Amino acid sequence: YAFNLSTPSFSILPQKGENISFREDREFNRPSWTPPGYVFAIMWPLFVFGTRATTAAMMVRATGSYANSTVMALMLHLGIANLWNTINNVEKRLGLSVIALYGIWLSKAYAAWRFFLVDPLAGKALALTLSWLTAAAALETRTWQINPDPATGQ
Repeated sequence: YAFNLSTPSFSILPQKGENISFREDREFNRPSWTPPGYVFAIMWPLFVFGTRATTAAMMVRATGSYANSTVMALMLHLGIANLWNTINNVEKRLGLSVIALYGIWLSKAYAAWRFFLVDPLAGKALALTLSWLTAAAALETRTWQINPDPATGQ
C-alpha cells in the first residue's frame, strides 16, 4: 500500500509543487457535476490504492514472486499514471491529459485481465477500480471540452 502512495517519488518526471518553467498557472472551469474535493481524497487512496495493493499482494502470493509479468502489467499502469500526473498536474495540458487518462484506463483494464488469468477474484476486484477511472475520464474529457485553448481561444 505504501508503494501506491509514493509512486511519484520513484518517477523521474517533474511532480506537482516543483518549480518548472513550462508549467501553465491556470485554473479550469469544471463541469457542474464535479464531485467535491474530499471525494477524490477518499476514493484515490482508499478505494483505488487499497484495491491495487490488495490485488497486487494476491498476485505475489499466487505466483510466489514480485517480478513476474502479471505484476509488471500493474507496474506499466503505474508508469502511465505517473506520466499523466505530470501532464495533468504540472503542465496542465488538458487535451494530452485526456489522452493519457484513456491510456491509464486501458493499462488498468489490461492489468485486471492479467490478474484475472491468475486469480479471478483479484482480476475482478482490480477491474472494479475501472468504474472510478471511467468517471475520472468523463470528468476530464468534459473539463477539456468547456475550457478553450489559451493559444487559440477555441
